Amino acid sequence: MLAGLPGRSPGPTLPRGEIMRRFTEIEAALNWGRPEVTVRITICDTLRLMGRAISVRLDEEALQALRRLEAGGVSRSEAIRTALVDSAARLRDSHALRAEVQALESDPDDRREMLEVAELMESLRAPR
Repeated sequence: MLAGLPGRSPGPTLPRGEIMRRFTEIEAALNWGRPEVTVRITICDTLRLMGRAISVRLDEEALQALRRLEAGGVSRSEAIRTALVDSAARLRDSHALRAEVQALESDPDDRREMLEVAELMESLRAPR
């Protein structure tokens, strides 16, 4: 099976010792007792969850923050991934909030209700 390719099954995972035993059996079968025949087998481990690598230039403030995270046990990769995801979530949330505010401001009924609540709150305020 081809591991790591879209639509392909990675197949079973075997311990390294079992893989070596099976390759030794295959090599012996292919040699058929002929010492002049050599079979070479390459074992490759593929990390299926590996993402794309990026290069980042950090200023002193970002570098200090990264050092603090690493001191707390967070890997560089995890710290950077988390920062990117959190930043994107904050941006998405701020866009959603901005859209909600614009929708409320453009609703005349809601604006009238906001003014009524503001007047009520002002009337309940203690005198100065």
